[in-house]
Amino acid sequence: MKVNVNRLIKMAAVCVVILVGLVPCPVLGQGIQKKQLTEEDYGLWGSLRTFAVSDNGLWVSYKISYPSGNDTLFVKSTQSTAMYSLPKIPNGFFVGNSRYAFLAKGQVEIIALDSGIRTFIREVKDCQPVNGGRYLLATASDNDSTCLNLYDLDGRLLKRFCNIAGYALNNAKDALLYTQYENQSHAICIVSLGKKSMKTSIISNSNVPFSKLAWSKDDNAVAFQSLAANRSVDPGHVYLYDIGTSKLHSLSDKNAKTFPDGQRLSADNALHLRISDDHKRVFFGTEDNVALSAVQEEDLVEIWKHNDTILYPVQREVKRYPRAESHLGVWNVDLNSAVIIGKGQYRWALLAGNARYVISSGNATDFRDLRYYQHTDYYITDAVTGATSLLLASHPGPDATFSLSPDGRYLAYLKDGNWWTYDTQAKKHTNITVMLQSQWDTSLSKPGYSVFSFGIMGWDHDGNILINDEHDIWSVSPNGRGGKRITRGKEAQLSYRLAAKEGAGFNPVAYSSSSSRLLDLRKGIYLSWYNTQNGVSGYTRLEKGKIIPLSSGRFNAGNLLTCQNPGIVLYEQQGYDLPPRIVAYDIKQKASKVIVESNVHHRNFEWGHSEIISYNVDTDSLKGVLIYPAGYTAGEKYPMITYIYERLLHRAQEYVNPSPYDIMGFNIANLSAKGYFILLPDIRYRPGHTGQSALECVTAAVDSVVRAGRVDPARIGIIGHSFGGFETNYIIAHSKLFAAAISGAGISDPIYAYLSYGEGTTEIDYWRYEDQQFRIGKGFFEAPELYIENSPLFSAADITTPLLIWSGKKDPVVNPDQSFIMYAAMRRLKKKSILLLYPDEVHALALKKNQADLTMRTESWFGHYLRGMKADWIE
Repeated sequence: MKVNVNRLIKMAAVCVVILVGLVPCPVLGQGIQKKQLTEEDYGLWGSLRTFAVSDNGLWVSYKISYPSGNDTLFVKSTQSTAMYSLPKIPNGFFVGNSRYAFLAKGQVEIIALDSGIRTFIREVKDCQPVNGGRYLLATASDNDSTCLNLYDLDGRLLKRFCNIAGYALNNAKDALLYTQYENQSHAICIVSLGKKSMKTSIISNSNVPFSKLAWSKDDNAVAFQSLAANRSVDPGHVYLYDIGTSKLHSLSDKNAKTFPDGQRLSADNALHLRISDDHKRVFFGTEDNVALSAVQEEDLVEIWKHNDTILYPVQREVKRYPRAESHLGVWNVDLNSAVIIGKGQYRWALLAGNARYVISSGNATDFRDLRYYQHTDYYITDAVTGATSLLLASHPGPDATFSLSPDGRYLAYLKDGNWWTYDTQAKKHTNITVMLQSQWDTSLSKPGYSVFSFGIMGWDHDGNILINDEHDIWSVSPNGRGGKRITRGKEAQLSYRLAAKEGAGFNPVAYSSSSSRLLDLRKGIYLSWYNTQNGVSGYTRLEKGKIIPLSSGRFNAGNLLTCQNPGIVLYEQQGYDLPPRIVAYDIKQKASKVIVESNVHHRNFEWGHSEIISYNVDTDSLKGVLIYPAGYTAGEKYPMITYIYERLLHRAQEYVNPSPYDIMGFNIANLSAKGYFILLPDIRYRPGHTGQSALECVTAAVDSVVRAGRVDPARIGIIGHSFGGFETNYIIAHSKLFAAAISGAGISDPIYAYLSYGEGTTEIDYWRYEDQQFRIGKGFFEAPELYIENSPLFSAADITTPLLIWSGKKDPVVNPDQSFIMYAAMRRLKKKSILLLYPDEVHALALKKNQADLTMRTESWFGHYLRGMKADWIE
C-alpha cells in the first residue's frame, strides 16, 4: 500500500531547528549573551548515534536520544537539507540507494527518499532486505504459525511460507534454507528469493525436527541436524546436501562404524555446524553418551578442596543443571567416517588449511594459573585421520595472540615478545619478527600488567601479515623473509590502526575456516590515528603507500562509515567544546562538510575548554587534561576536582552532555558549569608499587596546576571509581593534598581482596593482583610487604580528608565489603565519612533514580567541602 504523505522536510536557506535543532547555523549565538548552565537546562541535551549510510552515500541515518525517552530517528541527505524525522523509531535500514525501511507498530514502512512516497506492509514482526536489496523478507504470524513473507519494494506479497520452525539465509541473501512443522510432520527445504522462487524439498514427512541450519561459504551446500526429543525413538543425524548434484549425505550417531565411540550428537547450539570450503568435511558437536540426573537438594555443607579445578559455587550449579562434556567432531563425507577433534572437552578450535587441520585448546596447564590468560596446551589435529599432536605448550589464550591467514595455511601467534607462524603445509614454526626492530607487546608500555599484543590488522593481497606495534603497521612475510613498516606514526607521535568499520578485529572466530580479514592495499584502506601527545584522534586513507588525511583539527573522530561509493566517507566528530556532528568527506575533492550538528543550543551557554598539561615524575614526562570552569575569569582562583583512572589523555576532546544521570555520579559538564576545574591526570606505574605510583603522578599533576595560580590549593577534591576508587583510598591515606574525596566501588584492603572469591569470575581474585591491573606481580605469601604497602586500610589512621564511599550491594567485580571495611575503619578512627550502599545495583549504577541520587550527592559533597555550600545530609 502506498501513501504519498511526503513528510520530506526541506530546509530553507535560514536555519530552521527541527525538534532538536540539527541544522548548522553559523550566525546562531553571535552577539547573544551566553547563559549559565543550570540543572533545568540538562533536558535539552541529546546523544547522537550514527547508524548507516546508503550504498551511494547520498543518505545517512542517525538517532538523537534523550534521558526523557523522546528519541527521534533521522534520515538525512548528505548533499542537501532534505531530511525525514521519525519520532520513537529505534532504527531501520536502507534498501538500495533510495529507500529506507523501518518497523513500527506491527508494520513495515518503506520511504522512497527522493519522492517521499510511503509504502506499508502490515502485520509483520521484523523485516530485512534480501537479494541485493531487491526484496524484503518479513516474519509474520498466521493462526499461531510463524510465516516468512517475501515482498517486492512496492509492498506486494510475492511468496509466503508458513509453519516455519527455523531458517537460515545464505551468504548472498538470495536463498533460504528453512524447516517446517505441519500435520505432525517436519520438512526441510531450500527456496530462492526472487519473483520466480524455485523450491527444492530436501526431506519431507520426517518424525524428527531439524536444527543447526548452515550454508557453505560458496552457497552450494547446506548442512543440518536432526535430533529426536526421545533419543531411543530415532537416531540423531547430521546431513550434508550438495545443491549442484542434489545428493544428500547423512551421518548417524547410532552407527558405531562411522561415529566416534561413546558419543552422541549434541543439541548445544554453541556447537554449530560448519562445512569446509570443498564440502568434504562437516564439523559438528558431540557429547558423552552418559545418563545425567539433576541434584535438587542443597548440600548439607559446602566443600571447597585445595585442588578443585573449579570452585564450589560452579560445582553446585553443575549438580543442579548437569551437562555431558561436549566435543568437536568432524565428519569426512567421502570417507563416511567421523573423529573427535583435539583432546578433552571442547573449548576453542580454529580450522586451518582449508579445514584439513584443526587447532584446538586443551586444559589449562595449571588450573591455579594466576595469569589473566591461563596458559594452555594447543593441539593440531588432522581432520581426516584424527591424528593429534602438540602444537604449542603452555601458551596464552587465543584472544591474546592468534590469527589465521585467509587461506588457512599460516597460524600467527605471539610468543616471548615476537610473532611466529606455523606453516600447516611445511609443518614448521618460524619467528618472523626477530630481525625487525620494534616492540610487539605491551610489556614495556604497561609494566607489571598482563602482556597483550598490539594486534594483527589483517593479511594483505600479497599474503603478508599486517602487524601493529605501539605506533605503526608493518607488512611482514609469514615465512620469515623480512618485513617493512608501512606507516610513520612513531616519528609524528601517532598511533595508526585499521579503522574500526573496516572489520571486527584481528581475533579469529571460534571454529571458523576464514578467521582473518583480507586487505587489498592496492585499493586503499582506511586507518584511524591517535595523537599520543594531545589525545586527538582522526582518520586517514592509506593509498599506494601514501597517507591521505580525512580529518583535521583538535577534534576526536569516530564511527567511520563507508559505502559502495568510493568517493565519500562519513564519520562523527566532536571536541570538548564541540557537540558531536556528522561529517562527510569527499575523497576526490579532498574536502569535508558538516552534514549534521547535534545540540546546537550548546553555543547559547557558557562552556569550559580543555587544555593539555605536562608534568614530570622522576625521569618520566606525563600528560594530563585540565578542564576549565564554564565562564572562567582570569585572575580568580577556583576549586578543582581530580578524577583518576590510569591514563585519561584520550578524554581531552570528549564532549560530555550535562545530565543528572551518570553511572558513577561524575559528570564533567555539570561540574564545569558549577565553577570547578577538573583535572584528568595520566598515571604511570612501577610494578609492585601501584598505590605509590598513583600518589606520585597525581601529586605532580596537581602541583603543576596549582603553580599556575588558577586553582585554590585549599579547595581540591579527588574522585575515582573501581580501580580509581582504590587509588583514591590510597592517595588520601598518604597525602593531605585533598579537601574532599569520593571513592566508588574501590578496594580498601588488598589482602582481604586477594583472598576473596570473585562472583563475576568464579575464581579467587589472586590474578587481579599478580598479573593484572593492581600490578603487584607477586603473591601475598611471596611478598606480604607489597600488599601492606598498597593497602589503604593499613594507613587509614593518617587520613584527614572527608571521604564519601559508595557501592552497589550486588557488585560482582569488587565485593561491597571493601567499601564497608573502609567505612568501618573511618568510623572507628572517628574520621569524616559517609557510606552509600545501593540495593540491587552492581559495579556501576544502572537505575536512573540511583544515578540521579549519586550525581546529586557527588556534587553536593564537593559543594559542601570545596565551595562552602552546606548540605544537611552531610552534617
